[in-house]
Amino acid sequence: MAATVAAVVSRPVAARLPLLDGSPAQIRWAEDIRRRLLTGIDRNIRDAEYPARAQAFRSTREWLLAHTSAAWWIENRNYKPTTVTRVRNAEILDVYGAIFGTRKPVRRAL
Repeated sequence: MAATVAAVVSRPVAARLPLLDGSPAQIRWAEDIRRRLLTGIDRNIRDAEYPARAQAFRSTREWLLAHTSAAWWIENRNYKPTTVTRVRNAEILDVYGAIFGTRKPVRRAL
């Protein structure tokens, strides 16, 4: 059992990813979800046609890495990289709009 827990803990450290909180089973599942989504985000950064698009994906990647709850990753497991980026950018516009009164806030998942 100790070797299994050590393996689960060491993988994110080796990849320089934040550790996830949750049960060992949740962490294993969430790490697979996170790995899949971040691989897609990294591919989109690499293949972006415009610098602004690459920056949007980089921003989304940073935002995703701030989520350390395994449950959050599991709850949001069906999102694709472009969907997460679109939702995240809309949330940013909602915040600016609320501050400057230029955009009506819209509630979104995530």
